[in-house]
Amino acid sequence: FGLPPSVGVRLTGPVVARYRARYPQVGLAIVEELSGEVQQGLLTGTLDLGLLYAGTVSPSLRSEPLLAERLHVLAPPGGAILSGRPVPFHDLAGMPLLLPGRRHGLRAVVEQAAFRHGLRLSVDIEADSLRVLSELARRGLAPVIHAPSAFDAELAAGELVAAPIEPEIQRSIVLAWPRDRAQSRAALAMASVIREEAARLWPG
Repeated sequence: FGLPPSVGVRLTGPVVARYRARYPQVGLAIVEELSGEVQQGLLTGTLDLGLLYAGTVSPSLRSEPLLAERLHVLAPPGGAILSGRPVPFHDLAGMPLLLPGRRHGLRAVVEQAAFRHGLRLSVDIEADSLRVLSELARRGLAPVIHAPSAFDAELAAGELVAAPIEPEIQRSIVLAWPRDRAQSRAALAMASVIREEAARLWPG
């Protein structure tokens, strides 16, 4: 089972705990990688199931919608950009930003939205690592555009605050599996657990 770290930070623990409680004899291999690497694992047969960004799924894979989350701007408390109200997307144009690199599915979501609105974003710092994004954002080096669930701990600790972007931009995540291979009973059971936990953690 493969998934991006920005989803895994919330989903991996509950999924594995629930699956192990139900199927203690089944071995598991969990891979947290960028969505492109997860997709490659599905295509080559090293992964049975994976979470990918909608719109980037190979025709060789089957997929179903799993969750959607509105993107926010995140920065340390007290900054001028986050005043408690939604942030207009056009206000972010020309502002130095912190974003994942171009191999990251979320970067594609943000840049496609900018293109639709005729905006050019200034990405001052790129980082694929969620840990690095968190540290740089907490240091106030640049605001980060991301899904707030990836920064649950930092938001709960008051190290970062988040404001939604307007008009709304969403990251949509799908559950994917190989089109040309029958799923084992173990993989089908894992898919069921993933759906249950995603619905619990991202209600609505």
